[in-house]
Amino acid sequence: GVVMVAATLGGAAALLLGQRSGARRHTRVARERYLAHLEGEREELRAAARRQAELAAAIHPHPGTLRGLVAEPGRLWQRRPGDPDFLQLRVGLGTVRRAVRVALPAATDPLDPRDPVCRRSAELLVARYSDLPNQPVVVPVAVAESITVVGAPDDARWVGRLLVAQLAGLHSPDEVLLAICCPRRAGRRWSAAKWLPHCLGTGGRDRGAPRTLAADSLEGLRGVRSEEHTSELQSRETIS
Repeated sequence: GVVMVAATLGGAAALLLGQRSGARRHTRVARERYLAHLEGEREELRAAARRQAELAAAIHPHPGTLRGLVAEPGRLWQRRPGDPDFLQLRVGLGTVRRAVRVALPAATDPLDPRDPVCRRSAELLVARYSDLPNQPVVVPVAVAESITVVGAPDDARWVGRLLVAQLAGLHSPDEVLLAICCPRRAGRRWSAAKWLPHCLGTGGRDRGAPRTLAADSLEGLRGVRSEEHTSELQSRETIS
């Protein structure tokens, strides 16, 4: 009887060890397959990020390339009111949301049998590929009531000139007007901007030249716009 009991217990132990070994082997194989799947997802996310960055660089180019860009056929004043990038002006670089992201469903079941190694790898993938750094940051000028640039004076003026350059180079004066309000003591910094076609009125003239939409105060600018609007109405009445 003792030999038989011993043999039975030994057989049960061998069976249990075999089952555990088989379960570990199954877990290892499943884990390797899932990690390989995550690596494939990672490559697709990297490719999508490259495409997103290339498109953003083409739509919102570096300020240093703007002068040469508008000299290319078809690029000057290329943005139209129906375009998604109309009056979307670049102000710098920053972190933006990725166009293609991955999400992980929440593990709400406390008895969820998912492998913790696979789960952690997936969580790291989601966290790593949610945002995209060093991308153009734009301001939607068309829907903004006002835009304030805060910072050191030289930096603020640089951003302001950048906005004006994009507005004038990428948008037609038939669709966008630019009015300059600048105190006289700083007028020389913006003196060239008032001769942009976007800053020239169409309803009247100053001593034979088109009226410039520029003034050294808000009250003066309102007066210029009022005169411009009145001249436009008179011109339309004359034509009709």
